[in-house]
Amino acid sequence: MEGRANPMEMPHPAHEPLLTYKTYDSELDLETQTDTSNFFTDGSKFDEGVGAAVVIFKEKVQKKFVKIKLASYCTVFQAEMVALHRAFELMEREKSPNINVCSDSRSALDDITSGRSLNPLAVQIRRKISKMREHKTITLFWIKAHAGHEGNERADLLAKEAAQNNKKKPDYDLCPISTIKRLIRTESAQRWEEDYQNGETASIN
Repeated sequence: MEGRANPMEMPHPAHEPLLTYKTYDSELDLETQTDTSNFFTDGSKFDEGVGAAVVIFKEKVQKKFVKIKLASYCTVFQAEMVALHRAFELMEREKSPNINVCSDSRSALDDITSGRSLNPLAVQIRRKISKMREHKTITLFWIKAHAGHEGNERADLLAKEAAQNNKKKPDYDLCPISTIKRLIRTESAQRWEEDYQNGETASIN
């Protein structure tokens, strides 16, 4: 189960990195500095499965991509967060001093930048940012989905491919609390209906 981070282990607010994100309007937003790597992330969910992807571009050339398979019960929000988390893992080995991270998920970016979220992936990402900020300039962007941006479109395609790859074992299989609660509610409703149908009050004279 994907639980929550322990609030007692959270850093003092004064030690939390102050995080915000910008809106990506055009490629010019990513070309303000030389020696920059641009990370595009995306998550996707279909009946066939759930997937995520990270694509790294440098000087408009794709340098690397990663596809991630999630368990079928995972949510699209989890897929977005897993993609961002993987991006920051890759970033730790990235030599470029300037990093742009582009995601089309406002909810994921809000979770990361709020500083209050106990989502374990958001907490880990904030820690990575805090550590890497000592030697890298990291900028987060929200990018509009399906608007023809090459990096975002590429990440979207790869995330869909990962979601539809049923031959691969999931790389991430933690069940979200929301899914567990929904299953419990569904099971409780079914049991109530069965008890009602089998009870004396179910008959009509």
